[in-house]
Amino acid sequence: MAKGDRFAVLTMAKQTGNAGGLAAHIDREVYDAQLDRMVTFRPKSVRDDSRTVLNRECIEGAKKIGRTQAIWNRLKEEGFSRETTDRKKTTENKKTRKVKADAVIALCFVCSSDEDTMKEFEKEGRLDEWIDATINWFKKEFGDKNVVSAVLHMDETTPHLHVTVVPITYEPPKPRKEKPKFDDDGRPIRKYETDEAGNIILDEKGRATVKKRTYTKQEVTARLSAKDICHPLAMGRWQTDYANAMAPFGLKRGLEGSNQKRVPPAEWNLQQINGQLVAVEKEVEKQEAIKKANADAISRQEAVKSSNEEAIKAQDSKLAQAREDERKAKDAETQAKVETQKAQRKKDVIVSETLAVSQKLSIAKADLEKWGAILVDEKSVEYSGLEALVLGDTTFKELLSNSMDKIVEVIAKPKDSIFKSDKEWRKEQVGEVKGIISDFENTLFGENGVGYAQKKAIKELAKALYVEAKAKIATTIKENEKLKKQVSGLEAENKRLQGDNESVRSKNRELTTQVRTLSNESQSYKQSWEREKLAWDENGSPVKWKGGGQLTNKEYQKWLKEQFEKKKSELEAEQLARSKERDEHRKAHQAHKRHMKEIKDMISALFSLNFKKVIKIVIDHWKAEAKEFARDVMDELKSFIFGAESTTKGRKEYVSDAFVWAKVFAELDDDDSWKRDEGNLDALREDAMRIADGTWEAYREERERQKQRGQLLDSAVAALVEMGNNSYQRHLNQEQADAIEAFIGFDGGDRELLCSEIWDMARDDVSHHWREGTQRALEELRTGELYGQSYGMGR
Repeated sequence: MAKGDRFAVLTMAKQTGNAGGLAAHIDREVYDAQLDRMVTFRPKSVRDDSRTVLNRECIEGAKKIGRTQAIWNRLKEEGFSRETTDRKKTTENKKTRKVKADAVIALCFVCSSDEDTMKEFEKEGRLDEWIDATINWFKKEFGDKNVVSAVLHMDETTPHLHVTVVPITYEPPKPRKEKPKFDDDGRPIRKYETDEAGNIILDEKGRATVKKRTYTKQEVTARLSAKDICHPLAMGRWQTDYANAMAPFGLKRGLEGSNQKRVPPAEWNLQQINGQLVAVEKEVEKQEAIKKANADAISRQEAVKSSNEEAIKAQDSKLAQAREDERKAKDAETQAKVETQKAQRKKDVIVSETLAVSQKLSIAKADLEKWGAILVDEKSVEYSGLEALVLGDTTFKELLSNSMDKIVEVIAKPKDSIFKSDKEWRKEQVGEVKGIISDFENTLFGENGVGYAQKKAIKELAKALYVEAKAKIATTIKENEKLKKQVSGLEAENKRLQGDNESVRSKNRELTTQVRTLSNESQSYKQSWEREKLAWDENGSPVKWKGGGQLTNKEYQKWLKEQFEKKKSELEAEQLARSKERDEHRKAHQAHKRHMKEIKDMISALFSLNFKKVIKIVIDHWKAEAKEFARDVMDELKSFIFGAESTTKGRKEYVSDAFVWAKVFAELDDDDSWKRDEGNLDALREDAMRIADGTWEAYREERERQKQRGQLLDSAVAALVEMGNNSYQRHLNQEQADAIEAFIGFDGGDRELLCSEIWDMARDDVSHHWREGTQRALEELRTGELYGQSYGMGR
């Protein structure tokens, strides 16, 4: 628990009959076998021996006899003892039960809060108020008689209260249930509850109820059972109820269901320091993990960057290869142009050869006689006198040359329309050539032309020249088409290479952008890594010095250690100052006590011995918060009062004077643990006045009668409510009717008025569905109509 948490602390330990360490810690004494007596014991938990004198027992009955004896006295009241007594040897003829050595005879509770809160109570003077509230809660929870001791310890680190409760209960033990066990013959080895037919009654889990042993006389009604009291549900409820009772002091309940165990304050503080160091170490580990993660991320980015650089190099290599291919394509295109030029030159050669042939026609080895026959050979055409032949305005040589040029031009001319088929185009081409030849023939063989023999030779020559020219031109056209296809393929490859080149450039630009992005991210990671070296608080804000400047984690750890040392020094100085203040306070307190004792002794010397005894009895009962005197004390007071005064008036004045001086002595008694309640003192005065005027016994008898009447009335009301809330019960059964009759017979008054009193108290607790039937059943009992009937279950 941290300082200032203000949690209500309630822990419990069980004390057995042979307890040693627990009792020694609470009582501050232990048995010495060598000396055969109790000696002072100092636990290790004591931090200030000067405050040991402030330890005290807060319950009056245990101050005189001690906590351990108070436990055994309480056990003795209910018939328990260390040893079993013999009925024949006891004067009371009553047998007691022996308490086993390992039996739990007391529940030892520790009540406290954190150190700051408890010392604040002490400083403000609220410690006694807190103790009274704590003891009242225990008495309400466990009963006045069972709370036998409350020891306050002030000499340890935190003031706390040890409350001792004897676990005595008057509730009958719960029926023992188990699965039936049988011997080899099939007979049950224990006695179980059975039905009318003798069959063992089983619950929904298949368990049977073991029959209780019956006795002729129940000598001891109380039971010593810590198990019945300290079950988990009860202990959880104690934590909540006690915290609610401590709410006026600003205390609250701890976290419900928490697994935190109680540890000593020094260990708790060490855990807090270790927790802070562990938190710092975890933060450092976290920062180192982030640093490592960032380094790994940077490494991955560097790897990606290197991979991208390799990809860029590969792309550059591809780009260089594409450029090389482009260069080769351009070279191929240039080569194609060269080949085209070669084809053109071949075409020119063919034309020149055609001209050469035409020149051969002009060379005649033999002269034509009278336009004689012309001899045409496949290799050469020989005729004579043909060069000098004049045909109108032109010579034969010019006519032949012009006609051959036209024929070559027609044959070499490409297709003029893409909508014409090759057949149509060839047909037009042949027609044009025939027209040229026809014009040549008309000119050559017309009126002014050559003779028949020359005509024939010329025709053969023309035919041979045409065929030879057509073949050469066809070969040239094929080579030209082949070169065009190569050029077209080279152009397509060039376009493809240009597209690849553009794709490579685009990819190169993307890779360049990615490399730039990766470089920026890498720089961001480096900046983030540098930033993670710095220290941050729980809100994510940077931790800074007072003068500014952000701290690193190492500087922050150093600062935390300095703060811890500073706080430690401050606490040590504060403890030293408080120790000095406590010493001065203790000295002044002791001097005040001596002074008060002197005054009290001076006043006491004026009174008689019996009057002093009366005053002491009043003060003891007032401290014990009693509101009346027991019978043995009443007899003692009566002897003192009646022995001092003979008249009723004198006895009352005697009692009045005793209470006045008792109040004066209480003021002189410097007991910080005693909270003086004037109401209790007034109640004791009234009880003492009844002793003085002789009405004490009559008053007690009447009060006891009213108490008994109230118990019978509660039993009668409970019986009627039980019948009224049972939907299957139409009439009162015998047990319920007897409870109601016991109340009516005790009072001996008007049955109708008494039944009305029962009904007025039971009506609101009966379900409104069965209220009319319940009232009718009570009326049957009042008028006597119920008697003579069976008290079994209805419908």
